[in-house]
Amino acid sequence: MKFWHTNVQFINSRSFVESLDTNETIYSDASATACGALIEGTTHVAHRIFSSSEQETSSTYRELLVIHFALQVFQTLLKNCNVKLFTDSQMAVRITEVGSMQFEYHQLAIGIFSTCLRANIHLDLQWLPRTANEQADYLSRIKDFDDWEVAPSIFQQIDALFGPHTLDAFANYKNAKVTRFFSRFWNPGTAGVDAFYQDWANNDAWVAPPIPLVPRLLLFMFQNTCQGTLVVLHWP
Repeated sequence: MKFWHTNVQFINSRSFVESLDTNETIYSDASATACGALIEGTTHVAHRIFSSSEQETSSTYRELLVIHFALQVFQTLLKNCNVKLFTDSQMAVRITEVGSMQFEYHQLAIGIFSTCLRANIHLDLQWLPRTANEQADYLSRIKDFDDWEVAPSIFQQIDALFGPHTLDAFANYKNAKVTRFFSRFWNPGTAGVDAFYQDWANNDAWVAPPIPLVPRLLLFMFQNTCQGTLVVLHWP
């Protein structure tokens, strides 16, 4: 009852005849430290590192988490689509279909259902062996050692001096300092993937890049007359 009270407003109508012509295929996987997903035949890739508390959860929970994450990330691309999503967790497939008596699992199943409902995604979740899920497995094992951020309190001090900043050029949906941000991989709410291929015009950018990218970034900002505050670590 609580679910329908929240979600019934998003249901306008449903045809007796399936009329969706667009089909997409997604592969997802989760390791102990991160998760990844990709849309087959495209360059659309999603990835994120698990928090310390998420890393302590069960493998089933993490597999459900990446399914929910992938649908959230790609929902604008998958709107009104038939989507076949492959996972190597049989338990995740079962729980997504029928729910679970375990509250935390059931919450994620409801989240997956709600995302599909709101974006009119017709989801077909299927199991496949790990050996046939190599690309997603590879993504789930990526460790981004250059993923650092400035503490929010420090950002607020610098923003008061040189802002207000309207764009976070190197961020993800968990650590973005302003609403508009560019990310390395597809993220919920991202304004673009890979800051070097995006338009920075009419923005005062907050720029805290991976350290190896600083020389390339300086050249990019000069060539494209980008305005912003570049922050680099003091790293003797």
